[in-house]
Amino acid sequence: DELNKTIQSKKLEGVHEIAFSIRDLVKTLPAQSAGLAADKKAALDKNVKEISDLAEQLDKYGDANDLKNTSSTYATFVQTINAIKSLYPEESFK
Repeated sequence: DELNKTIQSKKLEGVHEIAFSIRDLVKTLPAQSAGLAADKKAALDKNVKEISDLAEQLDKYGDANDLKNTSSTYATFVQTINAIKSLYPEESFK
């Protein structure tokens, strides 16, 4: 929500800090997910890499004050976060 609000308010200079915080949290998931099936673990690893790449892009576009590309990259970022969430049981997020 914080990243979305920052983009919506067009305060793009703050995008990188939030995106990198999310990236850092996402990077901890594989170590905490020993119980995932092999196919889900592979998907998680792929999505963690994608979040890292997208955070870099958000940093670049935010620093350039490029709202269009920041917003587009954010949409992909959210889709990838949702893909990660779908790998876990619903009760994991309560």
